[in-house]
Amino acid sequence: MLTAKAIAKAVVPRGLREARRRVLRWSRDTVRLYTHGLPYVSLRDAARSFKARYKRTGRRSSTSARRIIWAGVFPPGHKNVGDHAQTVAVDRFLRDHFADYDVVRFYRDEIDTRRWARTVESTRDDDVLLLQSSGDFGSYHVSQQDAWHDKRREILRQFPSNLCIQLPTTVYYHPDERGHSTIAKDQPLYGAANRLVLCREPASFELLSDSLDCRCDVLPDFVFYLKPRMSQARRKGALVILREDRESRCGPKGAGLLKGMLERWVRPVVVKNVQLAPFRMTDAHRSKYVAAVFRRYQEAELVVTDMMHGMIFAVINRTPCIALNGGIPHKIAGHKELVGRSVQFADGLDEIPGAIRSVLNAEYRDTDLTACFAEFARDLRAWHKACALHCLVSGYRSAQAVGPRP
Repeated sequence: MLTAKAIAKAVVPRGLREARRRVLRWSRDTVRLYTHGLPYVSLRDAARSFKARYKRTGRRSSTSARRIIWAGVFPPGHKNVGDHAQTVAVDRFLRDHFADYDVVRFYRDEIDTRRWARTVESTRDDDVLLLQSSGDFGSYHVSQQDAWHDKRREILRQFPSNLCIQLPTTVYYHPDERGHSTIAKDQPLYGAANRLVLCREPASFELLSDSLDCRCDVLPDFVFYLKPRMSQARRKGALVILREDRESRCGPKGAGLLKGMLERWVRPVVVKNVQLAPFRMTDAHRSKYVAAVFRRYQEAELVVTDMMHGMIFAVINRTPCIALNGGIPHKIAGHKELVGRSVQFADGLDEIPGAIRSVLNAEYRDTDLTACFAEFARDLRAWHKACALHCLVSGYRSAQAVGPRP
């Protein structure tokens, strides 16, 4: 039987009391998976996850090793499966294209820890900082306590001379005092030549270009990098996935109306937010649970959602989708040029019947964005090489100006 003590005994040597206490607390979540009947993790996976999670020191494998500091990853307690799918995708991207780099990862709740402080102290000018993808760039979420956009600025201040890249994000500044004050705070930090902000869709790119004098570009959300293994099972019914936060387009009554509309075309209609994880999403089972959610999409004949990653999950799993716009105006609608006919967009429930007819009768076309990520990997390597050479030359000139050591 898999127990917390068995995991601790397998991965922690005797005498490491602090580490044993940590892994016992961590492994109880693993045991809880089995009590839920969700065997997404094995003892071997648990051991491997512990070693990766608690024995990361941030040290280089050698003195000449190049390093990527990947900060702002959503912690295990975060419930949104779409954000965890981003973590899986970025991790796979770095393994595929930057296997020769040392990658040091930090969750959002690890930023002010001793390990983070040691990493900042040991940073060299040729290290690369990657800030995790998210949908909170700008003023839309700044009213929340401990808003990540404020923390993002603090991180950039700690890496003034490093190449810093914000991975694909949704940008939104309010056209009022909130937006203007946020822009005033962002401009000094993002206006530097060694900063790059990647936008998920063209609308965010245009908004950022008009708001800030900074380097920016368009790169699709990293979840598009994933290639799920397709199931041969027969598709049946509709899957409805709706938000339950401030970006929600439909309330409880709207979900009932939506279900009634769909039942005229497809049955059964399941209204369930499979995008919310029922447990802590640790490294040991993150990718396996994301794959399990993908299978739910592959079993559906149609998906209706007001979640951006719900739409992307439908696209990469080749499931026709109706996407309801809500919250940030362009967060979902801005993807029209990327996803093509595989997704029908609706601004309200009154547009749903027409969208159902269009999406079920349309010829489905795959959306393959692999070339975009390969091009980004090449550009990032070239830019990092140029920045590293600049740092080397600048350091040499500074040493000449100071003169030899006595």
